[in-house]
Amino acid sequence: MKIAQALFLALVVTTIESLAQTYQGGVRGAVRDSTGIIPGVAVTLVDEGTNATRTTLTNDVGQYSFQSVQPGIYTLHVELAGFRPFQHTDIEIGVQRFVVLDVELVIGDIEESITVTGEAPLLETATASRSSSLESEEMKILPTPARNPFFLAITTPNVVPTGNPVFQRMQDQSANASLSIAGGPNRANNYTLDGVAITDLTNRAVIIPSLESVEEVKIQANTYDAEMGRTGG
Repeated sequence: MKIAQALFLALVVTTIESLAQTYQGGVRGAVRDSTGIIPGVAVTLVDEGTNATRTTLTNDVGQYSFQSVQPGIYTLHVELAGFRPFQHTDIEIGVQRFVVLDVELVIGDIEESITVTGEAPLLETATASRSSSLESEEMKILPTPARNPFFLAITTPNVVPTGNPVFQRMQDQSANASLSIAGGPNRANNYTLDGVAITDLTNRAVIIPSLESVEEVKIQANTYDAEMGRTGG
């Protein structure tokens, strides 16, 4: 059975400091109608895989927010008396991905509803981070030396491996951690596994998980949010 692990690499290969460390994402946005924002609207986020639900109300300026959302596929429901119920399906929340989804309600009966699905992927405008990620299905088909997930960082532009390629074993942390990311110094990187830092004092990953146990690899090169620490971000 696959262990759902999220592996980060950041400039330094993803880093999140202290109690702020997390691999989860989030959804936020505003609810309005044709005249403006609407406070007090019930907004529900449903995990399409587990059917787990979370509900919140829009605040005084019509905004809602779901923090600490586990990576997965979700549906967003918005309901208010006098308006047609709204739902947006197939919202993909990846590792450290924060989606902004604004909703405009239309006056109508409760029997009528508006469903949005099959749209192009939502742009991630909630953070300033520049990153790329690989999911398990992609990792299965990519040629990976020694089946080491850290080598997948080279699929991202501006990532240059500088270690001796002879040393690819799981215990060769020094060579495996020798990556220059976005022009950063060799081994000036930080690593997290499920949001927990696994970087030692010489900026090496102390654990190299097996490729089969990793659900997603995310590489962040620069302009992290303020919650990212230990590097130049």
